[in-house]
Amino acid sequence: MARLIRIAGASLLLGASSLIGAACGSGTSTALAKQACQHVNKSIALYNTITPSTPAPDAASIAERAQGELLKALPYAADATSGNGSLNALMTTIGEASRVPEYLLIPTLQSQCKSLQKSNPYNVQ
Repeated sequence: MARLIRIAGASLLLGASSLIGAACGSGTSTALAKQACQHVNKSIALYNTITPSTPAPDAASIAERAQGELLKALPYAADATSGNGSLNALMTTIGEASRVPEYLLIPTLQSQCKSLQKSNPYNVQ
């Protein structure tokens, strides 16, 4: 009987520590995702400086710098996803920056980063 109580106690302790660890990881994941969004927002602001009157070589240079800033967000988003899989959409979208023009990603990135400001940031879409 004493052994059964020790096993039950150990199981309870393990379960409680898992819940506490998960709660801490979620907060860290959100913080990392928000760091990623800081780079995303810098990238978008930089990209938005391109106007129709921007000379093509200058526009290409700005777009390249914006993409570089966007790609700086990727490690933060990847770490956030490691701690909370529901943040995977942000990482995936940022990861597309090397294959898809940024102007096509901007609306999705803005939406994903905006959703991190909500009370339930794990509903990133």
